[in-house]
Amino acid sequence: MRRRRLVKALLGLGGLVAIAGLLWCWGTEPVIEGKSLGTWVDEIAEPSAYEGQQLAIDQLQTVAPLAIARILGAMAEAQAAQDPNRLTNYFRQRLVSLYPRLPVFLRSRIRAPRNLSSFDRGSWLGALEKLGPRDERVFAALNRELASGDYNLRFTGAFHLGNLATNWIDDPVRRMEIVSTLTRLLDDPADNVRGGAAVGLGNLGSLARPAVPALLRRIAVNDDSTDPLLIRALPLIGGDPLQILPVVTNLLISRNRNVRARAAYVVCHFSGEVGIGLPILRQILNEVVDETEDESRATAAALIGRLGPRAAAALPDLERLLNHPDVSLRTSTAMAVWRISGDHRLAVPVLRTALQRGERHHCIVIPEFLGEMGPAASDATPELVAALKDQDFLIRRNAVLALGQIGSGARAATPDLILRLKDRLPSIRADAARALARINPP
Repeated sequence: MRRRRLVKALLGLGGLVAIAGLLWCWGTEPVIEGKSLGTWVDEIAEPSAYEGQQLAIDQLQTVAPLAIARILGAMAEAQAAQDPNRLTNYFRQRLVSLYPRLPVFLRSRIRAPRNLSSFDRGSWLGALEKLGPRDERVFAALNRELASGDYNLRFTGAFHLGNLATNWIDDPVRRMEIVSTLTRLLDDPADNVRGGAAVGLGNLGSLARPAVPALLRRIAVNDDSTDPLLIRALPLIGGDPLQILPVVTNLLISRNRNVRARAAYVVCHFSGEVGIGLPILRQILNEVVDETEDESRATAAALIGRLGPRAAAALPDLERLLNHPDVSLRTSTAMAVWRISGDHRLAVPVLRTALQRGERHHCIVIPEFLGEMGPAASDATPELVAALKDQDFLIRRNAVLALGQIGSGARAATPDLILRLKDRLPSIRADAARALARINPP
């Protein structure tokens, strides 16, 4: 009995020493801006730390090949930590309990053991796409996630694989492999995975034409529960109207308003005529059922706007909604008015007010709208300058980009953009430098 206890104690001590040795080596990893490579990798996957995630990705760009290897290792380690029977997990738990009692000189050198189960694996996948858009290891990792039993991970893998494909345009074999994989995922049992695959195919544009028959087959399965993302992909990809219109026309009587709106736009897009689709979009725009329907009305407004001057008959409907209390509907309507008429005088005041008073998601999107308008949005410079000081990095970044797109008309923002050259995020600092060059050309 005594011998058994001694063996167990020695095994436990040996395991702890081994883990401590590994963590010691980990502590000697490359240091970037005062933090080790492993610390930055962990911060990418910290739940809810969005700006911290972006900062970590920005910092790791300088050592991208090493960072990719470290992320892949962390993902494997996190997956292994799910197995309660693994001996290393037992030692890890022991180290967690013993860590506070380690000598100070060791704790200053060794990072505290991590709770691997709390990390967001999807965030690591997103970072891999940004760090290694043409790295074979990233492509292989995303493909592995597509076999996961977790449908959220399959969705994330499909989405990032679609984004990644645009970096392989010069490699037709790899590109078609990606298209084939995403096409297969259109039959995934999880609807969000099917939607993620459709988004990925849409990102590929005309390169995804071989997937159109599979999209149409999936769209035709059930008109009311059809995922609008599948319909959305069709105009982005393109294809033969004789194939597409018969299937999509059947959706014009769907009880799902978002499906009906998307189908109406697709009919306009592929037929080249607005006679059938535009009246349906206008009907959805003007139809008030309850507050939850404002989302479908905002979608209809945005789709009408994409039709451009051909949708001029809808301008009176749109203008009546410019003062609607729902911010999403109001801003979508304002952009539609501008896209159809080319007149910014009605749209810009609406967007300025919404940027001042809107919620987070509005303040992220509205600078993109103003940037699209370019010099015509120069009156919104004060609101964009205020957005430069926002705590949310997405709002700051989009405000910087919008000011650069406005150009010399946003010259009043120069002092505030100069301050953004010291932003916490390197990517925003680089965007600010480019914006200043566009606003104040040599």
